[in-house]
Amino acid sequence: PPRTPSDPRFLRGDIYALPVPDDTMDVVFVSQTLHHLPDPVAAIRECARVLRPGGLFAIREVDYGAMTWFPPNPGITRWRALFTVVADLQGMQPNAGRHLPTWMERAEWSDYDVSASMWSYGTPSERQRFADSWIARTQEDHYRRHAARALGDQPDGAAVREAIDQITMGWTQWRDTPGALFLMPHVEILARKAQ
Repeated sequence: PPRTPSDPRFLRGDIYALPVPDDTMDVVFVSQTLHHLPDPVAAIRECARVLRPGGLFAIREVDYGAMTWFPPNPGITRWRALFTVVADLQGMQPNAGRHLPTWMERAEWSDYDVSASMWSYGTPSERQRFADSWIARTQEDHYRRHAARALGDQPDGAAVREAIDQITMGWTQWRDTPGALFLMPHVEILARKAQ
C-alpha cells in the first residue's frame, strides 16, 4: 500500500548511488552534507535523478569562511583554520555555501532560487551547547588524527596537543563571555525539476 507522511520509511545509502528508482521522490532535501563530499556536483546529479518531474529540490550549506564571532578569539580562529586545512586535505569544501550556485550550474540545473539564512548562538544556553559540542569534538581520536595530518605531527604530538589546548581554551572563553555571539551563515537553493 502507498505510504503516507505519517508512515515514513528510512533508508541508508550512498549519496552518489541512492537506493531509490529514478523519478520517484516528491522532495529531496540536502542539508549540511555537500561540504563533507569530494564531489558535490555528482551528489547533486544523483539527487536530481531520484526526484520526480516537478519535484522540489532544497539544499542548505554552511560557509565556514563567512562565519564570524565576537569577541575575537585566537583559539576559535585556529579552530577554523585547522578545520579548513583538514577539509582541504580530504578534498572537502568548508565554504560550500558560496559554491552552491556554481555546483548547480555544473550539475545542469539552470532554474533555481538562491537565498541565505543565519544561525546564531548568543544566549547563555546556546553558547554553552555550541561551545561544548566543539570542545567534545576536539577530544575525539579521529579529530586528533586529522589534526595531526594537518599539522605534520603525530596524534599525541606536541603540536597537536598545543593546538587542541588553544582551541579548547578559545571555545571555553567564548562560551563564558557575557554577550558573546557566533554567527553561522548558510546559502540555500530551492529548485523544481523540469517536467
